[in-house]
Parts: sequence; structure tokens; C-alpha cells
Amino acid sequence: MNDIVNKGSLKDILEDINNLINKIEELGLEKKIKNTKVYKWLSSLENEFNKNSEDDIKRLIKLNKYRGVLNFIIKNSSNIKPTTIKEIISGSELILDDSDKSENYLFEIDIADRITKSIGRGDGLVDLNSNTDIIFDNKIFVECKKIHGENSFKDNLKKANKQIRNVKLNLDQTAFVALELTDVFNKNDVLELSHKVSEYFRINYKELESSGNYTNDLNFRKIIQSLFNSKLEFLFQNMIKEFYRKNKGFKFDDHIIGVFYQYDTYFRTSTSDLIAIRGATFYPLKEESRDFFMRLVTGI
Repeated sequence: MNDIVNKGSLKDILEDINNLINKIEELGLEKKIKNTKVYKWLSSLENEFNKNSEDDIKRLIKLNKYRGVLNFIIKNSSNIKPTTIKEIISGSELILDDSDKSENYLFEIDIADRITKSIGRGDGLVDLNSNTDIIFDNKIFVECKKIHGENSFKDNLKKANKQIRNVKLNLDQTAFVALELTDVFNKNDVLELSHKVSEYFRINYKELESSGNYTNDLNFRKIIQSLFNSKLEFLFQNMIKEFYRKNKGFKFDDHIIGVFYQYDTYFRTSTSDLIAIRGATFYPLKEESRDFFMRLVTGI
């Protein structure tokens, strides 16, 4: 298996996670980190990585995502609840999907990381200690929700709206809802098209006798990403359309500028290259919010 496109090789990921785990232990953020699922995933892949094992691929994708999250925790630990840190790295190493409750906390940190990187401001401005999931610079308030189905979408959208309304924001403060849709993202219908694109590039690289790996081709990556992002938008639009149909009197709080939503998945080519796919887009409620959300989408 070759590189995870844009994310580094297997060796890079495992080395980074090892260093981050040691740093967390040194700082005393989690003294028993070597009993956690993150360390067990790391140890498992260090001992052996089977590129044909779906479980091993899922462990690798998880660790790749944890790199950014653990980095953020180390840099911002004073602004994060200790229970949040513990929840993120605890739990069963056997659960490799998005059903574990730790994924909720992981999502909050992930969005906080997006905000700080996209806005490009200094440290110490992110607050993950309050009742609101994320507060940035006391001006941007975020409620993060993981979606597991149609009812989850309906209930969590209403809940996030109510939570933001109850904060009673002033005129200088704004808010948005962040949704994690990985658990309801069915990529099967996109895979057929993705494999055709993959074969097209593989064959042409072979005919050119190119020494490069076609999966690193910028055009190839853009097409694959675009296919998956289109699927993400179709998914959200169908859910929000059905939501409004069943909740005709619903109105978002005036301070909410839109809904940001994302997913994380992967695509494995016929040549066993693994491509981590991280997609995100947004549903603006105020036209002037588009630039802000575009920075969030492209921030990391």
C-alpha cells in the first residue's frame, strides 16, 4: 500500500502518533495513555499492517485523524475539559466505526481545530470548557452534533438551535451548527464512478510509462474529492428538505449564520493505494457568511 494521499505514509503516521502519545503522557494529560485505544491501535499496526484487512485500514484512518486532534489537545489543553480529553482517547479499541461516544468529543476538537486554522488567530482564544461546545474569541458560538440517521438529524438540529437560542447572544456574536455526517454517508454509489476514474488515470500513467504514482496526480485527487463532496451535498439537501417538510414552522435563531457539515472516509484503488477523503461544505443562512464557511472548508 502506498501513501495516504496528502496525509503521509504509514510510517509517518505511526511515528507522529507515537510522539504525540509520549508528549501527552509527559504533560500528564493522560497518565494511563498506554492502556487506551489509541495506543492499542498504534501497537497493532506497528506489529503488522495487512493492507487487505478492512479493520487495519480503519485503524490507520482513525490514527491519521487523531494526529490533528491530539496536536490540538497538546496546544490547547488548558481550554479543554479534562473529561473531554479522557473521553477522546478512551473507549474500546474494537469499535472502529462512528458509534462510540468518544466520536462526539473528537468531532468537537476537530471543528475547534478547523476554526483556529481557518481564521488564523493566536492561541488561547478557543474555549471548550463552557456549556456551548465551542466558543471562539467570545464571538463565535458552535454546537456540534453527530448524525446517525434521519431522526438524529431532526432531533439534533432542533436541539442545537435551542441551545444557541438559550445562550442569548448579543448583536456582536454569531453562531453556527456543525454536523458530522460520516455515520450516514453511504459511499457505495460513488465508488463505482471513483473506480472508473482511478482506472482511467492508472492506464494513462502506464501508457506514458510514468514513474510517478497516479494517485498523487492533482487532477485525479480533485475529481475523486468532487465525487464524494457531491454525494455529501445531495445527502444533506435531502435531509434538510425532509426536515422542513415535517417541521413547517421551524426557524433558526437569528444569530445562526448557517450549518457546516463534514464527513471522513477513504477510497481504496485497485492498486491498493489508500486515499483518505475528508469532505466538508455548508448550508448558509446569511449570504455574508459564505466567505467564513469557505475558509472553514478549505482550512485543513
